[in-house]
Amino acid sequence: MHLQGFVALCCAGTLGACSGGNSQNPLADEGLVCTTDVRPGIVVEIRDGSSGAPIAETADGEAIDMDGTELELEPYSFNGDGEMTARATAYERPGRYRVNVRHNGYANWTAEDVTVEAGACHVTMTTLQADLEQLTD
Repeated sequence: MHLQGFVALCCAGTLGACSGGNSQNPLADEGLVCTTDVRPGIVVEIRDGSSGAPIAETADGEAIDMDGTELELEPYSFNGDGEMTARATAYERPGRYRVNVRHNGYANWTAEDVTVEAGACHVTMTTLQADLEQLTD
């Protein structure tokens, strides 16, 4: 399925769940209006553990759900200098994940049992800080 098809299905399902008159969703009965944007469930801020400098641009990684599905960490946010500070994944996908980050010259970083909760309209974003430690020779 193309990303546009996924977004359309995801948003249609999300909007349908938030439409008025749904007694299982008390927020919908209060007139909640959901947006059509697609939000990440996991954001990982990736930094050098010693200096705190952002190194997300040259890092990579993934989140792996309990079924073994791998979701790539994609570029997400940038600072005022244009440096990538974070990568994100699990867009509108609640569940439990193991998150891995890799970068040449640094020890691999892993966070176990990362939970993404479903919200009324979107997932609730979980933000992680990956402070990577440089490898020594």
